[in-house]
Amino acid sequence: GSACEPFRPDFGVRTGPATVRLPDASVYCGLPTKEGALRAKLAGDPKLVVEVFSPSTQQEDERVKLPEYQALAGVDLV
Repeated sequence: GSACEPFRPDFGVRTGPATVRLPDASVYCGLPTKEGALRAKLAGDPKLVVEVFSPSTQQEDERVKLPEYQALAGVDLV
C-alpha cells in the first residue's frame, strides 16, 4: 500500500556526475527524480540500496561503493 517499488540489478543508481552503479537491488519511494528515468533504467534518490558482498567484490563494495551510496540523499543506512 505504499508508493515504494523495488528494482532489479539492471536499474542503475547515479552516485556522482559521471558514476552509475548497478546494485543488486534498489527501492524507490515515489517517482524517480528525473522524467524518463524508468525508460532509461537510471534514477537518483533511492530509499534503499542492496549490495550482496562476495569474496571477489567485497573490497570494492566496502571501500568504493558504500561511501557513494551513503552520500546519496534519502538513503537509510542499515
